[in-house]
Amino acid sequence: MFLIPWPRYTVVGTTDIDASSSAPVRASYGEVRYLLDSANALVPAAGLGEDDVVATWAGLRPLLAADEASPSARSREERVERAESIYTIAGGKLTGFRSMAEHLGSRIARDLGIGDARAHSPTRTLRLHGALSVPSARPAWSALPARSTDPCAVAWSRRYAALAPALADFCQRVEEGRAELDPETLLGEVDWAARYEDCLAARDFFLRRTDLAYGPRERVETLRERVLERLAHAFAWSSTRLQDERSELARALSAMHAWSEERRPPQQENELPPTLALKPL
Repeated sequence: MFLIPWPRYTVVGTTDIDASSSAPVRASYGEVRYLLDSANALVPAAGLGEDDVVATWAGLRPLLAADEASPSARSREERVERAESIYTIAGGKLTGFRSMAEHLGSRIARDLGIGDARAHSPTRTLRLHGALSVPSARPAWSALPARSTDPCAVAWSRRYAALAPALADFCQRVEEGRAELDPETLLGEVDWAARYEDCLAARDFFLRRTDLAYGPRERVETLRERVLERLAHAFAWSSTRLQDERSELARALSAMHAWSEERRPPQQENELPPTLALKPL
């Protein structure tokens, strides 16, 4: 499992739980209890309970087929397969996206007999738009001493990097741009995401362009309509499209909190909960 410091929160998770591809992709009550019990075993003084869970998320990692029964023992490497003119990348990890792309490019170059299949991609030395000009030191929010008094500035440093000053100027110029959605997010970021970051849906803004959806549920619910109206104005959505976006966002938010609505399975007398058997020793 892993415990990752994050501004205002701590991310607790695991990547070693097997799952059925037909099951809903969301955290279950049992999985949340397993993480809480495991985290408390690692850090007993934390005393974490279900009320401490602000939000959850989950995803499926496609692993290459293997004989190993345990998902943690299976390879995380990718494999490139070709069927006539179609290439498919199987397996792999999101963090290795550049290596996977170079692997694919090398395979195509070899098959076409064009260029040097052993060479690295020419994009390797190009900086992403908005990237910092020099490597960043350990982020201030991950240190134990007192954090910055401005949560928004800390969040923007990791969210926008070198573009943070431009965003600050933008939020000053747009109507209600400096209005606070949460301590880390301003209303002007909705317009910025729509204009400069290819944000095309409400879920994009809440779940990907910002961390807004991962805050307390009650807070997110109070902000939902305000953000939807701002996006609808930016994109000139019809009433039908607005309703569709509202429904899609509601489904995504419900999945993040569905675990808390599950009923705990009945427990036999003197039977230990299965999550306790999984505690690290």
